[in-house]
Amino acid sequence: MILPVSHTSALLLLIASLICLGCWVNTFKAAGPRWRFELFSIDFSIGAVFLVVLAAFTLGTLGSDLGFSDRILVAGRTAQGLAIIAGGVFNLGNMLLLAAVSLLGITTAFPLSVGVALIVSSCLHFRSTNMVYLIVGSVVMLAAVLFEIRSAQLHEPVTASKKDSTLSHSPQPATTVARAANDNSRRNARSSKPASPTLNSKHRKRSMRGIVAAIISGVALGCFPLVLQNCVPGDLGLGAYAAMLLFGIGLLVSTIVYDLYFLNIAIEGSPLTFGAYFRGTARQHILGITGGVISSAGLLAALLAVGVPASANVPSMLTVILPLLSVPLAFFFGTATWKELAFVPRAKASIVTGIALFIGSLILLSFGFTQ
Repeated sequence: MILPVSHTSALLLLIASLICLGCWVNTFKAAGPRWRFELFSIDFSIGAVFLVVLAAFTLGTLGSDLGFSDRILVAGRTAQGLAIIAGGVFNLGNMLLLAAVSLLGITTAFPLSVGVALIVSSCLHFRSTNMVYLIVGSVVMLAAVLFEIRSAQLHEPVTASKKDSTLSHSPQPATTVARAANDNSRRNARSSKPASPTLNSKHRKRSMRGIVAAIISGVALGCFPLVLQNCVPGDLGLGAYAAMLLFGIGLLVSTIVYDLYFLNIAIEGSPLTFGAYFRGTARQHILGITGGVISSAGLLAALLAVGVPASANVPSMLTVILPLLSVPLAFFFGTATWKELAFVPRAKASIVTGIALFIGSLILLSFGFTQ
């Protein structure tokens, strides 16, 4: 296997992880409001498996270390099973994160979901030498999560057309639906009539579904690293390439299983069948596959960087904080590219405060995780 052994190579991998994990969600947004997260996730898993198979049979077979296939045999069935389970747990969190993005937007869903994930992870990593950092960081992160929940509740209610009700995920910020709602509000400004109770009730239910999806997503995303780290390191571990290959298999299989539920009991819109997947355009399928490739590349880069030898002198804090800075990067894309804050004026202060607290907490937790 080809593994990073120098400070420079590890740093480059961490930067690549930051960029990939912060950028992949743009492919979901670019797929359009009519391409629901359940359908996007199928292509996402295909792209993820393609990347890890390619990496395993190229970089994972070169070099002087054991190849990925030998690593799988050495590690044994327990490690193999844990890697597959980690892929399934991650996929549950990732699919619900996409559901939250479709309901709340990137700027709210990402800090909320990953914030919960970090709180869960800090609870699983308590040690006597880092209690202060973890407790203070978790309290600050909890405040960030509460601000993001408040911002979700302050999103303006929007309506979707009947035509879009079956295939549309209609993410509230930065969509044609939101623009149409703003245009209607300008045309009806003279009437100054309050929103109907029915519309407000639908808005509250939509926001609550997004909040619940983000919180459950965070719990899953906070648990999967603990499962994965038990089967990767050490002479009898799987190593990064073999672990990610099995991780990808777990992701692909679990996508079909989860979609049996999500398509029939839809988080948003009407129930669908798997036939809806084949009605997607080539562009939507390519974007989904691209998203999976980018995301799995980011995860693989982070996993390789974590395993760098101590002689490379890479600060352990960097291995924690750089991949997680992908959340502020995703937030930047949500505001700069998709203009989400322009469509949630009442929630803008809560969203910005939440991301500021998130960054501050991330610094504290990075000390706590590495002490």
